[in-house]
Amino acid sequence: MRFVIVPLLLLVCSAALAQPAIVGAVDPNPLPAGTTALITLRPADAAWTIVSAKVSVREDPSLQTPLTDSGTFGDKAANDGIWSIAVPVGSDTPAMTYHLVFEAELKGPQGTQKATATIEGVITPPSPEAPGMITIVSPKADESISGRVAVTAKVNTPMEAASVSCRIGSSALTPMAKQANGSWAATVDVAALGNGPQPMVVCASAPGVSKTRTGAPNEPRVMSQAMRWCAEQTMLVANPYVYCWGDMHAHTSYSDGVLTPKDAYQYARDTSKLDFFAVTDHGEISTTEEMADVIAQAEAANKDGEFVALYGVEWTKSIGHICYYEEADPSLAPSLRGFWRQVGEIGALAHLNHPTMYNFSKLAYDPEADPVMFGVETRDEEEEQAFIKLLDNGWHIAPVGCEDKHDATWGAGPTWTVALARSRTRAGILQALAARRVYSTHDRNMRLALTVNDREMGSRMSGAPGSWKVKVSVDDPDAQDKTALIQVYLDGKVAQEWKPDAAAYTGTADLDLKPGRHYVFAKVTQADGQKAWSAPVWLYLREGP
Repeated sequence: MRFVIVPLLLLVCSAALAQPAIVGAVDPNPLPAGTTALITLRPADAAWTIVSAKVSVREDPSLQTPLTDSGTFGDKAANDGIWSIAVPVGSDTPAMTYHLVFEAELKGPQGTQKATATIEGVITPPSPEAPGMITIVSPKADESISGRVAVTAKVNTPMEAASVSCRIGSSALTPMAKQANGSWAATVDVAALGNGPQPMVVCASAPGVSKTRTGAPNEPRVMSQAMRWCAEQTMLVANPYVYCWGDMHAHTSYSDGVLTPKDAYQYARDTSKLDFFAVTDHGEISTTEEMADVIAQAEAANKDGEFVALYGVEWTKSIGHICYYEEADPSLAPSLRGFWRQVGEIGALAHLNHPTMYNFSKLAYDPEADPVMFGVETRDEEEEQAFIKLLDNGWHIAPVGCEDKHDATWGAGPTWTVALARSRTRAGILQALAARRVYSTHDRNMRLALTVNDREMGSRMSGAPGSWKVKVSVDDPDAQDKTALIQVYLDGKVAQEWKPDAAAYTGTADLDLKPGRHYVFAKVTQADGQKAWSAPVWLYLREGP
């Protein structure tokens, strides 16, 4: 009996020893947030080999991913028997104790069997001494940039980056090239961006895993086979503008003016020395042939870099008059509501002519027209009140100094529209108008600039209530044209004013803004009584996240 029992016991022990076991690990442990964890798994006994494996987080079972022995996704060497994966842990991950649950299928003396193991890990707060995975070397944060910008970054990611790219504001995503010294470099074109603070992001990508959500918010997260690290900072875009003087409301004999469009373009260019000009004869009077000639003469007179010739139509109804541009159809709907809808559909930029408090349905707001209605003639105190009323009603609209010329002195003033354009081209002028980057002025060469927190006139901003910095600059090359008064309007009322008695002056003020919708614009009065009105900056402020 003794000889029978002993073999049976040996068989039982051998079977027990043949059960597979696995050993999991995470490095480093403790794991500082903002670093990458290398998760590894190996058999406890060399007689067994892992066929497949995965790991999950007990505290959040939806977070799970397969391990690999293929030499990719963080696995150091293919077919070395150690299954692993590299997982980035976000810097905003809270400090906590977690448990990794490993599940594996192994092949060994007893065939294919399954095994599990659990290890405990600790996530600690980010280490302040830890070097950043991506360091933006140049340009420096908050530096002024313009045009084509050279970007250089150092990439020190846990895994070698397969690609690095950068973007500034809404510029195109630009691939970066690895340099001989190990850094990455690219050139980003920011010439088309609006001036002011813009985010700059540099991102590196490598094979790996990251958490993504592919469905509804209540669906579990899955792991995608990509790793990504990013660094972000704020830049101050300061592209130079070309100050372009123009007039966009003028008539010829094709409606109720004199001479021809050819005469008008020549006079505005050669005698008035304008940078841009538009003929806008009344659509109700002009014939199809005359409108075609207006377009032909505009095309003939236009010379990018020297003189921009635009064309348009004046919609003339008892409820009000409106000029619209780069559109030759004179037969838009006769009702204001219908016109709003049509001009919004075709996307033709337009502005309101000689407004009062009572026309255009008492300046009532229209959401279809707001995107394309860039301006309103603002040349005196009465039109200023209409301008403010439009802003109060919700319009995103800028003051323009169009003259409504019916005689042969096109562009001679006494008011002008100034566009802050990227270039003296048709595209540059139209882009400035669409951005509301314009002002109305009685002075032929006085330059006016308004910024709120470094964002220029025409900008729309969101943020938190509190202190916002307003800066107004006036610069007139004529020493005798001194500025007597600069007023900053907040929501239709004067919030700040200066009396510089100088041809050039810059004033700054901090405005305490409460939650809600606001607008800010500047009005300049010179010693000789000439005035100018800037386009607003619109602000949308709310408390909390």
